[in-house]
Amino acid sequence: MLARATRLQPAAPNYRRRRNYLIAVAAGATLLAIGGLIGALWVRSPAQQAADTRPPSPTVLSAAVVRQVVASTVVLRGTVSAGNEYQVNPTGATPGGQPIITAAALPAGHQVIAGQVLVEVSGRPVIALAGSIPAYRDLKPGAHGRDVRQLQTALQSLGYSTDPDPAASFGAGTKSALTQLYGARGYDVPTTDGGASVQAAQHALDTAQRSLDDLLRSAPPTGAASAGNQASAVANARAELAAAQARYDQAQSTNGPMLPLAEVEFLPSFPAYVAASNAGLGTAAKAPMLTLSTGSPVVIGRLDPAAQGLVRTGMPVAIDAETTGFTDTGRLNSIGAAVTAGAGSDSSGGTGGQQDAASYLPASITPTKPLSAALIGQDVRLTITAAATKGPVLAVPESAITTSADGRTFVVVLDGDRRQTRVPVTAGISGAGLVSVTALSGGLAAGDQVVVGQ
Repeated sequence: MLARATRLQPAAPNYRRRRNYLIAVAAGATLLAIGGLIGALWVRSPAQQAADTRPPSPTVLSAAVVRQVVASTVVLRGTVSAGNEYQVNPTGATPGGQPIITAAALPAGHQVIAGQVLVEVSGRPVIALAGSIPAYRDLKPGAHGRDVRQLQTALQSLGYSTDPDPAASFGAGTKSALTQLYGARGYDVPTTDGGASVQAAQHALDTAQRSLDDLLRSAPPTGAASAGNQASAVANARAELAAAQARYDQAQSTNGPMLPLAEVEFLPSFPAYVAASNAGLGTAAKAPMLTLSTGSPVVIGRLDPAAQGLVRTGMPVAIDAETTGFTDTGRLNSIGAAVTAGAGSDSSGGTGGQQDAASYLPASITPTKPLSAALIGQDVRLTITAAATKGPVLAVPESAITTSADGRTFVVVLDGDRRQTRVPVTAGISGAGLVSVTALSGGLAAGDQVVVGQ
């Protein structure tokens, strides 16, 4: 009988030892590789360290020579302002309380013409009239003066005759013209408070006239004495009538239609514009109810005192409103005395960090063409051209200009192989980072590359 074959198995401990050995060898190799890499990254020879710390080779920076007009400019900020401004304020007391706006005032930006009602206060109008003398008193019948002449001229310009009044004398003709002015605008003409005296004078005049008429209608006296008495009575009646007529004429001449100070605003020119309105319907009238502007708007710039020596009156100015895209030109008209601006708050809106007060010179610019009143208050950029070349010239960046020890000025030109050549030049007007140059012996043309730095 054959014996069954038996397969031999390796001893388990020997197998595990060989596997652990191989794993240890592989781990050691990995650690050596990592160590070598770390050493390569961190360990440097002295030569390598010197190479790493050596400064890089200098790089030559260049820019192209251009041909263009070069202008020297001064840039500042400014604001479009009204040529002249006038405030309309409530004047005088209103019986029974505070004056109230009873009809909406003209809105900001509205055009104003002579004879227009600006605002209604407690049922009474404020009328715009032409005149350069500010209203300072009520104008009443019997008044005389330059302000009366101004009123008459304003009424006549609107088509209301003041005849037969002499110039500068407020009489029946001026009263009639005022009555027409107010009536055409839907208001009763204001009158003086002397109505009672006029009526009394009228009554006395009528009485004197009746007395004289009665004497003249009575039967002639028969006796000489009676005739003399009647003649004396008639003479006395005629004298009384004349006196009554004089008193009536005086009452008439000093009473009747008038122009109150509170109901007129004289402006030197029209059209005018409402620059600001502070008179809402139903609100209490407070100063200023309206701000009016006349004349063409002007531009007032804020010139840095350090730049004063660079500009002079008559220089051209470019006007630009970046927010609206508006552009225009003008001329520098005048430069005023230094103004110190108040210190402002810090950028966070607090009051802890106050900025230093700054000084500026108000520079008035006259626009080439009249500006719209809608631009009043607009912030603008102003570019004053202090000097400019007559036409296109060669120009290089300011950093390209070099001065040698002997005082000569030159630029360094790079050729196609980056070789450098000095070209003597004369520098001229500079502006916007460029300098106009003239090559003394040629060798410079538009498109050439000049050294501007390293």
